[in-house]
Amino acid sequence: MRSTKSSCFLHGKLAHAHIIKSASKPCLFLQNNLLSMYCKAGEMNVGRRLFDKMSQPNFVSYNSLISGYNQMGAFDKAMQVFIEGRKTCLKLDQFTYAGALNVCTQTGDLKLGVLIHGLVLVSGLIENAFLTNSLIDMYCKCACVEQARYLFENSKEIDEISWNTLISGYVRMNQNEEMLKLLISMHRNGLNLNTYTMGSVLKACCTSTDVGIKYGKMLHGCIMKLGFQMDIVVGTSLLDICAQHGCATDALNLFGLMKEREITPNHITFVGILSACSYGGLVEEGLRYFESMKDYDVETSIEHYCCVADLFGRAGRLAEAQNFILTSVFKNNPIMWRALLSSCRVYKDTVTGKRAAVKVIGLQPQGSASYVLLHNIYAAAAVETLAVGELMQQRGVKKKEPGLSWI
Repeated sequence: MRSTKSSCFLHGKLAHAHIIKSASKPCLFLQNNLLSMYCKAGEMNVGRRLFDKMSQPNFVSYNSLISGYNQMGAFDKAMQVFIEGRKTCLKLDQFTYAGALNVCTQTGDLKLGVLIHGLVLVSGLIENAFLTNSLIDMYCKCACVEQARYLFENSKEIDEISWNTLISGYVRMNQNEEMLKLLISMHRNGLNLNTYTMGSVLKACCTSTDVGIKYGKMLHGCIMKLGFQMDIVVGTSLLDICAQHGCATDALNLFGLMKEREITPNHITFVGILSACSYGGLVEEGLRYFESMKDYDVETSIEHYCCVADLFGRAGRLAEAQNFILTSVFKNNPIMWRALLSSCRVYKDTVTGKRAAVKVIGLQPQGSASYVLLHNIYAAAAVETLAVGELMQQRGVKKKEPGLSWI
């Protein structure tokens, strides 16, 4: 009974109504299908009532109820059902234990997770790859990646999901060296890193400049030399690394490679390449990429326009940045003017900075950040700053509280 989607859920309910009207007692198979339908549709109250009316629910019944509660975030109820199943002395399967492990994973309850692990050992299901992956995921997300690695190395049944799960665990714990070693080993074993994991691995390389650029380049090498398949997610993540670390040339080469491999860029890809051009001072190249967006049917957004404003601003071409903003569809968006204001501070341009500040203050009169930026521009240029403070007082703008330090 595949009546779990909203479009056909009504038909499933009608079928249920017909069963009730017929006054015939449905078999266990039909009862389980009804229970699964309601649980997958999030109708847990109805699902629980159906379950309670079942004379002899089996492990399939318990699995549906546990899965439904997990899906709704009712983890305490999911665990309660698991305990009920254990008390009935039913022979539970891998999906029942995986459902219980999901509770531990989502709540970060390592102590309970270890207890469930013990029950899995007693049940004799430890060699099941699906359960092994659930255990690896639980240990990784409970910040116990060493135990996850031990389980990984000592399990007879591991698959690509096992490798991907452990790599994601190393990413989560910022253990980049171990992650890279496992990535290379995985490839040598003829296994593939899935797109989701590769994307998270690459994004992790944007967290720290020193570490990020080192491992980002290593991963780039792995992808290019070892033959990992590049797609839009991987390519865009690599572009993001290049942009954040100022490797404009690498970003341009990567964009060209994506084009050669017929990978169509999306709006995020263009944010990455425009940012890389901005950080690298490649104004003309950045403008060409901005203009080329229409060739790929990518709609320009505020993010892309901000990148171009920043492109001009970082290069010190403040008048062009101002003109670009004034002629754009986002000329009344304070984010655009704030980007220009930041560049004016770098180049100590009080004239353009004042114009940008007036626009931002007019659009967001209660935003203190713009007043502070204007004050800093004047201070850097050794110009009178009292007027800015007086303006803030007149408009009742509160200064931001200073950050606190534990040092």
